[in-house]
Amino acid sequence: MPYWAACGMSLLGWFALTPLFLAIRGKSQRLAAWYGTLFGILICAGVAHWMYSAISNYFVALFPLDLILAVLSFMIFVGIYTGAISALWSILMRRAEAVGWLGIGLMGSLRVCAVDSSGCTFWERRF
Repeated sequence: MPYWAACGMSLLGWFALTPLFLAIRGKSQRLAAWYGTLFGILICAGVAHWMYSAISNYFVALFPLDLILAVLSFMIFVGIYTGAISALWSILMRRAEAVGWLGIGLMGSLRVCAVDSSGCTFWERRF
């Protein structure tokens, strides 16, 4: 179970993407994709910090090369699709005024699954 879920801080998961959404608001798709890729790399570096030491210990590479390999693996694992989703969100955020109340209607049918504090029970909720 993740540390934040064990400590009762799972509510913070709802706000984790807020910095990314604030950064891509009003930006072009290319810049939003760049911000999303950078955000994904930083998130992956925070979660999978052990990967750098695994690469430096088990692959024979000099210091700059093992760091480049770690950042490339972060970009492959998380950065690429976070960048693509950020570009898509920038398009959707720009066209949100045209969608209007349709977006609110679509949110009503969204289903959210969450894990309770024990980590095994799932519940489903409609907005």
